[in-house]
Amino acid sequence: MGVSFYPRVENASEDWTRQISGKALARDYPRLQRLIKKQGHRDLMAFYVPHAEEMTGSDREAWFNPMKGIGIIDAMTKVLEERRGEFESYERLKEDLQDFHTILDRAAATGKRWNLAMDT
Repeated sequence: MGVSFYPRVENASEDWTRQISGKALARDYPRLQRLIKKQGHRDLMAFYVPHAEEMTGSDREAWFNPMKGIGIIDAMTKVLEERRGEFESYERLKEDLQDFHTILDRAAATGKRWNLAMDT
């Protein structure tokens, strides 16, 4: 089945917040992160927050400015395009990155914050 990465948007239940598969991104994340880290970009996992039911008593739900995530997604997209022949699932990964960017862009436009979520 696999893991998927997606942006969770604060106080949002609209369909546009779930328009991403996120499986290719989760699968290729370690490699993408390694490549963008060399360029000085922040780790996408810095924005990860467990689902409420997974949190312990000391965990707090954190929300972030979408623009910070957009910068990371843009860097990943640039690396993907520069090395497109090196990624087996290039098309699916490109689609995940585009969808992630679209969701964060819309969150920014509507004044909403986000965090990174994962599903298995």
